[in-house]
Amino acid sequence: MTAASTPAAEAREAPSLPAIQAAAEMAKALGRADLEQRLAIAVARIRRPATVVCVVGEFKQGKSSLVNGLLGLTVCPTDDDVATSAHTFVRYGEQPAVLVHRRVDGKSVIEEVAPASLPDYVTERGNPSDMRQVDRVEIAVPAAFLAGGLVLVDMPGVGGLSTAQAASTLAFLPFADGLIFVSDATAELSAPERRFLADAITRTPTVVMALTKTDIASDWRRIGVLDRGHLDAMGPTGVDVEIMPVAAHLRRVALANRDADLDAASGYPALAAALQRRIMGPGKQLADERGRQEASDILSLLAGAQRTELDLLNHPERLERALADLAEAQARLDHLRGPGSRWSTLVGDRMADISSQTSYRFRASMRTIGRAMDEGIEEIKTPAQWEELGARLQRDVADAVGGVFEDLEQGVAVLRNEVAETLHEEVGLPGLGREKPLLDVAALWAGATITEDVRLANRAAGQTLVGLRGAQSGLTLFSLVAQFAPKGAMALLMASPLTLGIGLTFAGVQLLDSNRRKIALRRQKARQAVRQFIDDVQFEVANELSETVRQRQRTIRDEFTALVTEAIQTNADTAARAKEDAQRASSERDSRRAELGSWIERLDKARSSLDAAARP
Repeated sequence: MTAASTPAAEAREAPSLPAIQAAAEMAKALGRADLEQRLAIAVARIRRPATVVCVVGEFKQGKSSLVNGLLGLTVCPTDDDVATSAHTFVRYGEQPAVLVHRRVDGKSVIEEVAPASLPDYVTERGNPSDMRQVDRVEIAVPAAFLAGGLVLVDMPGVGGLSTAQAASTLAFLPFADGLIFVSDATAELSAPERRFLADAITRTPTVVMALTKTDIASDWRRIGVLDRGHLDAMGPTGVDVEIMPVAAHLRRVALANRDADLDAASGYPALAAALQRRIMGPGKQLADERGRQEASDILSLLAGAQRTELDLLNHPERLERALADLAEAQARLDHLRGPGSRWSTLVGDRMADISSQTSYRFRASMRTIGRAMDEGIEEIKTPAQWEELGARLQRDVADAVGGVFEDLEQGVAVLRNEVAETLHEEVGLPGLGREKPLLDVAALWAGATITEDVRLANRAAGQTLVGLRGAQSGLTLFSLVAQFAPKGAMALLMASPLTLGIGLTFAGVQLLDSNRRKIALRRQKARQAVRQFIDDVQFEVANELSETVRQRQRTIRDEFTALVTEAIQTNADTAARAKEDAQRASSERDSRRAELGSWIERLDKARSSLDAAARP
């Protein structure tokens, strides 16, 4: 990998970041290291939200060159006789590194390899017929463009855009934040490209089209106009797709010579700005909203504790009752942290239900696909019909795989709401003569922002999960879909006599009885191949689904346990300070009242700053 200087994609600092950092400092000053850590995580998430962008196009359209041009680094192999064959995830890293995820003796392994050997794993020439059984490759590079949390996914060429590769890409798009569709300027968008784009723009929130090779296509402006017309014909969603002309060669020369004018002519700065504005910007905004909500909850929690203590100082006659109430609250909170609590039992029971329901729905969808394939095989009369049937199998299986994980995540989102409501019912803390509880119980669930998992976007085919976009789980799901959907069906079917002899078998208009028997035999073998493929998919998905269910269950349990623990500490601290205040002399109480009043004022002011940051 050869480094080259490249301007970082400048990002405006989130408006609420200073207020969130101030809240973290106040939590630290008040002895709440746990809350400070929670806000530190929110700050990190705002500064570097995970944003996943797929780079998709047919073979030899310049996808890998586009990725290299955006990074200002030579990362992905781009020789004329090289075609990308593995899904390549490019993310930020202080030191260059290449991790290869592949299968050895049926088991998934991760190997770190030298960057120079990357072509041996991600290209058709270096890894013909996927003899190394590569699932995906992750590359870490010190590229400023990625420092904000962007992950670029260089997809293998999807020849014809009607293959299983395209099916797997479409199945993953709901989990991505955006798509760069690559088409070169030597010809206008083909019919398969237009069909792919029409489907893609219903599955992902943002699509940007990169018109590549403008430095070698003299007629690229006319091609751009034709492509614009094709996109506009798709309706409002097509109109929203920007076409960005780019020239990789000009970019390389500009970076090597530090020529800003030539760099601007390459189109890459404009493309980077479009990605920042349309994809990375909204991701940062979502992270900012989540961090602002967490900071507001924490400030309310801290201010509530200060007000409770001030109230006891002003009304010492309530101290005995208050301490009893605090002890009762502590016992109830301690119970919530244990495995026998109602919310903990709810998590276990509901996750078992979710696992069972999603598994059942997936098996049902695969059974439907199998029956449809059996019926389709019986109707095959021409090679073209077989190709259509194979493409349909690949699309349907990829959609089913993506759908099962969408079902899982939507079920998990509903469960998190149920847990929050259960905690609200269980933690009815006394209010010390007030209508409002002693502790801000809302912090037990309001701080557990579920935006990432439950924000749903309408699309033509229904609803698709948006919350996973950019999350590590989204990358995991994609690697699973990519593992078999792009090549598993085709590999099985290509090994079938049906595929190998299809041209000769169906070449004639009139079929002899012997040919009919041969066709029947080949159809039977085709059905066996399809069933074997479906069985293999179900096996892989069942394993991954079980592991994902366990991970989600642990995540929910850990998340709400941490929030209950925060409430326990707040309650214990309040009780301890109440006892200390009872022992103070009159003058010390006056000083403590002034100190508490100052803290309450600062905390309320910090919340006002957060509210102001939320306003446009």
